[in-house]
Amino acid sequence: MIRFPLKAWWLILCCSVFVFSTEVSAQQNLFNVPSGTITQRHEIFLQEQINFGRFGESNLTVDYGLGQDWEVGLNVFKVNLYPGNLQPLPGESNEDAVLINVQHVFHPLESIDWEIGTQNGVSANNANQRVDYLNFSWGIGRWTPSESWFQGSLIAGPYYGNKNFLGSGNEFGFLAGIEYPIREDRLSLVADYISGTNSASVAVIGFQANISKELGWQISLGGQLPSPGSTNDYGAVFELTKVPPSFRGGKRTME
Repeated sequence: MIRFPLKAWWLILCCSVFVFSTEVSAQQNLFNVPSGTITQRHEIFLQEQINFGRFGESNLTVDYGLGQDWEVGLNVFKVNLYPGNLQPLPGESNEDAVLINVQHVFHPLESIDWEIGTQNGVSANNANQRVDYLNFSWGIGRWTPSESWFQGSLIAGPYYGNKNFLGSGNEFGFLAGIEYPIREDRLSLVADYISGTNSASVAVIGFQANISKELGWQISLGGQLPSPGSTNDYGAVFELTKVPPSFRGGKRTME
């Protein structure tokens, strides 16, 4: 029988935040790869991700739009839900981490956005019982053609993460993703991939659904596949997001 630790109360906190939240932005991550969209000015983006597999993890992201295509936010990363008290491997300290994130988007072409971002923070949950510094940074291009047979978006770009964040394996790699509408404003195919052999190197394939267009609720569900050569697990990913009026029409409105 699975015994849920006190950290399971984290789910109650997340649900409470969603119930009392107001305006939030569109989905910032496909599943694990940044989507190349930015929270609009004075809006709050909020997303809770639960990973199911050999063990369960919660990842919470809260972002605030500063305007001029800038946003800042907070990540509470890799909170173990079950079976609890998993000991990180030597060189890994990315459990129970708190990070600050900053993103900015440029618009070099009408159909292309370029996002640069970074997450920086600390975690005290590691094999050496010390506070370690974590960093993950990226630059991605998002291509969304205005008039084409392809009505979705393609995302790609490089990333860097230090050993404390990614564990053993590569520190540099590439990100890739796709969003493709199956039923406009209702259901989309979503898939992403983080290359390499580190602890973040997985692919996730699934769907994102707008369960209430009027209220702005989205859910996403996908299957997780380990990157070739990595030791990561198969699993499932669930996300709950609420989007603002600026995105409920299916296309993002800019300031």
